[in-house]
Order: sequence, then C-alpha cells, then structure tokens
Amino acid sequence: MKFPLLHTNYLEKIVNIYNGIGTLSTFGSEIGLKYVMRWSESTDLYISSAIEDQSGSTDENNVLYESRKISNKIGYVMAQAVQAIVGALYLDKGPNSARKFVQDYLLSRDLDIQQVYDVKTPKKDLSALMRRLGREPPISRLLFEAGRLTKEPIFVIGVYSDTEKLAEGFGSNLKMAEFRAAKNALVNYYFKEIKDFTLPSAIDTHQKQMSYIPTKVCDTPAS
Repeated sequence: MKFPLLHTNYLEKIVNIYNGIGTLSTFGSEIGLKYVMRWSESTDLYISSAIEDQSGSTDENNVLYESRKISNKIGYVMAQAVQAIVGALYLDKGPNSARKFVQDYLLSRDLDIQQVYDVKTPKKDLSALMRRLGREPPISRLLFEAGRLTKEPIFVIGVYSDTEKLAEGFGSNLKMAEFRAAKNALVNYYFKEIKDFTLPSAIDTHQKQMSYIPTKVCDTPAS
C-alpha cells in the first residue's frame, strides 16, 4: 500500500481512478481499441443494461440520453477490452508480463489522486489529527498579504503545530487561505508515500515460497 496513512474509503477512490471505467476507456481510446474491438449482441444487451443501472434513466425518447448511452457503451466496451488484454497477458505470458503491463501503462499515468480528498472541515480534522498524534493544536499565522483594500487581495496563511510549519495556503480572503492551509497540512500527512512495499501479486512470481504481508493501515479520519 503506497499510502498507509490514508483511510480506506479514500484508497478505494484512488484505486478507481487508476482502474475505473473512465480511466480504462481513455487508455483504450488512446491506443486505438475502438477500431479493432468486437462484441456480440448478447454482450451489447448486457452493457446497455449495466449503463442504464448506473445512469438511472430509461427515457428512450430522450435524444440526449440515447447519445450519451451510445458514447458510454463504447467507453464501457473499451474498458472491458483493456481488462481482457491484461487477462490474456496473464494467461499467455504469465503474471510478470501482466503486472508489467499494468505498471507501465496504467499505474504510471500522471493522475491527480489528491482530488479524492474532498475534506469539508479541514481545520476540525487537522485539530483532531494533532490530538491523536499527541501534538500541539494547530495555529494559523498570516505570513504574507498584499492588496487588502483592493479588488484582488492575496493572503498567505501558514498553519503550525508548536514551532513546526505544517503547510501553507493562499486565497483572496483570510478564511479561504486558512482553509487551504489546513487542507494542505492534511494532504501532506495522509499522502505520505511508501516506496518499498510488497504487492499481492508477488506470490504469483517465481518466488513460490513468498508470502504477502499487507501494509498496516495506520490511521482513521477525524470524527
């Protein structure tokens, strides 16, 4: 696990960013899968049903709905095709080739994983985090300001625990800057990345005696 401090709810969202329908569909489009993939009528009916379940709409007379359904259908099929490629590599070339394909073409993509962290009350959550860690409560300090009386003011807030600066945030008003500083402090903590960890698929390699030991999930969100 690359982010052991992050709560599992957010980890599930990160997994979806890397291997969700949207990401796999985009990758499939980039490599031209839509020009070579084929599917049967039974598969088409299954996909249409799945898309309707996700959208919650069944208005067949809605032209916009029909257009979106066709677009979603193609994207869904491309995502399934990418998954099929990984499965074919696993069966034909072995787990190492499948894992290398996933790492090289999917996990290596430059995606904004921090977008999943949609915290609503960062000041409260940061205070709770500092309390759990046995540290001094966070204090916000104004580090810089310009144009307070103009139409485009700028404020920079630093959030500290004792003498340690946890993060900075900027904004057009003090409240916005303080919000961003607290959120950035939480991001700095929860998104600490562990470089050296064992993948579950490691047990499928030539090291048959290897056992998978999961990384400990070390924290929980603020209550």
